[in-house]
Amino acid sequence: ETLLVAEDDDAVRHLTVAVLEKTGFNVLSARDGGEAVDLFGKNAQHISLALLDVVMPRRSGREVAGILRGMRPELPVIFCSAHDFNLLANGLPPDACTTILHKPYSAEELLAAIGGVLPATVSGRPVD
Repeated sequence: ETLLVAEDDDAVRHLTVAVLEKTGFNVLSARDGGEAVDLFGKNAQHISLALLDVVMPRRSGREVAGILRGMRPELPVIFCSAHDFNLLANGLPPDACTTILHKPYSAEELLAAIGGVLPATVSGRPVD
C-alpha cells in the first residue's frame, strides 16, 4: 500500500514516514499542502490513504482533502493536528473515510488510525 503523508513539521514528517516504512508501507511525503496535491496528481492511482496535517503552508489539510477527493471521492483521509479538535471537527467531512488523529501520536496510535480505515493493510504488521 502507498500512503501520502503531508506534514510541514520536518521532525514529525520524518518520524511518521520512518514508522510507516518500517511497518512495510510505501510512503510519499510532502512538506506542505501544495506539494501534497502535486504528488497525488502524479500518483493518484497508487495512493491508498492520505495522512494530512490540518494546518500547513500553501494549502490546508482540509483544502487538500477536498482536492484529492475531487479526484478520488472514496479516498480515506486521516487528519492530524495538535490544535483543539472540537474546533477542527467543525467543517471536516463526517464520513467513514475520515479520521482525526491528535498530535503528538505514538506509532501504535498512528497504525490504529490507519487500521480503522484500511483494516486489511495493518493487521499483522509490526509496530516497533
